[in-house]
Amino acid sequence: LVVRPRDAAGLALFDRQTRTVLPPSSKPTQFNELVRTLEDAKPGTETSLGPILHDLASKVARRGLVLVL
Repeated sequence: LVVRPRDAAGLALFDRQTRTVLPPSSKPTQFNELVRTLEDAKPGTETSLGPILHDLASKVARRGLVLVL
């Protein structure tokens, strides 16, 4: 994925609970922060997707695209 100059991108890492949140930002350094956070991530336990997505959706202030990998 390529982030355009004014696109805000963020990241949430989770298993049964949210582990790391990198708030959306359009800073030029955001892509590097996203990659660094993903590289440093450690696998957790089983995933509880439904409650996590519900919690994250309640915190989103604006419309946007969400990718689940």
